[in-house]
Amino acid sequence: MSTRHALFCAIAALILLSAPGISLAAHTRLTQSQPAEIQAQSKIISRVGDEITVYNEPSLVEASPAIAYNDIRHEYLAVWYNDRPGNDDIRARRIAQDGRLLGGPFYISAAGDGIDRRYPRVAFNIKSDQYLVVWEHQDISSGYSIHGRRVSGDGQVLDASDLIIRSAGINLYTPAKPAVAYAYTSNKYLVVWQETWHPLPISTSIVGQVVLDSGALDGGNITVSQDPGGYFRTNPDLAYNIGRNEYLVVWEQLDPAPDPDIIDLYSRRVTGEGAPLPPESTNLTHFTTSTTAPAVASLPTQPDGLYLVLYELHYKPDDWDINGLLISSDNIPQVSIDIAKSYSHELQPSLTASPNRGLFLATWKQVDNPSFIFSFIANALITPSAQVLDYRLDLYNLRANHPRTAAGWLGDYMVVYEDTPLTADNGIYGHLIGNRAYLPWTMKNH
Repeated sequence: MSTRHALFCAIAALILLSAPGISLAAHTRLTQSQPAEIQAQSKIISRVGDEITVYNEPSLVEASPAIAYNDIRHEYLAVWYNDRPGNDDIRARRIAQDGRLLGGPFYISAAGDGIDRRYPRVAFNIKSDQYLVVWEHQDISSGYSIHGRRVSGDGQVLDASDLIIRSAGINLYTPAKPAVAYAYTSNKYLVVWQETWHPLPISTSIVGQVVLDSGALDGGNITVSQDPGGYFRTNPDLAYNIGRNEYLVVWEQLDPAPDPDIIDLYSRRVTGEGAPLPPESTNLTHFTTSTTAPAVASLPTQPDGLYLVLYELHYKPDDWDINGLLISSDNIPQVSIDIAKSYSHELQPSLTASPNRGLFLATWKQVDNPSFIFSFIANALITPSAQVLDYRLDLYNLRANHPRTAAGWLGDYMVVYEDTPLTADNGIYGHLIGNRAYLPWTMKNH
């Protein structure tokens, strides 16, 4: 354990012990509510090695990381944006399967004052050994658009200029918050985003675009879910189901009537070729409180595939929970799961699935309550039968944010997140988590 990490863990432990009503008590509450057979398996995953400083440049704010796993080279690509006023840029770094940093950070898109690039997402194409990185692009002279670039498996940026996935439209539409996934059978990417149409009536729909591995756009934009006006659709995510060559796209949707301030979650299937399938939308959640920030993953080892959707449940203003919903391959909700239901504030869920282990890994930000000063990254393993096998409050520094997770080849997972250490500014950090068994050292006198 590094000296810095040990110091943070010691400080966090003192905070938790001096305030039993916050995260430590929350962890106890959740663990005690689990069945005995689940508690017995709670040692399934743990942190492997020290925390990884993916990148933290002094006096520069690195934010909003994303990560993908390369099944050919058995390594990860982490991406993020640098928050430079008036010139945010997209940067990346390769990470070995065992957590070693491979080479230095490199720029994916950076040129041009008056241009901000934010909220990158990344998907890996195993047939071409390449990644597609997409982001929200704002040009002060032309407005918002969705851009991307391809990156080779060894970290070379393949495109000399940005791929314009959705062009800018000043005063007409604002595309934002993209997500991307890769369809193996079709050998195509699908990028989805929220798009606000400004002429009255103002509406926000979920729109998509198929991108070929050559970087060319395949056809025109796809309307995944159209807002008729007032039923705003935002924050999409998607996952690919290889068993059916389909994506499941999920999003938030405002429910103006009869509950005018409630946000529900909806979903729709889209073929690997990019054709939306009926029904137009499926309502996944409809409670007396809002559900937000959907994250979805697919487990292809199940018959025809299986989806899990995570989301924030706004239980109380200062007490949000992380819930889940298992969804069959044909987009039918099956089982609801209480994943993190404590006295703390849980938010920002992220999700991945490991075919080798046949399990989902959920991660989220957990905020101490009532002080709301410190935040940690927690994680849980979830089975296809809706059992929460593991719950860990891992003390990744003290002010961690926006976790993203990818599953590796050996059943390990890499979690990346932004954090502000006590002695530095905001940067990108990571941790490898997995199942490790160590034999004790035996010392003999000769």
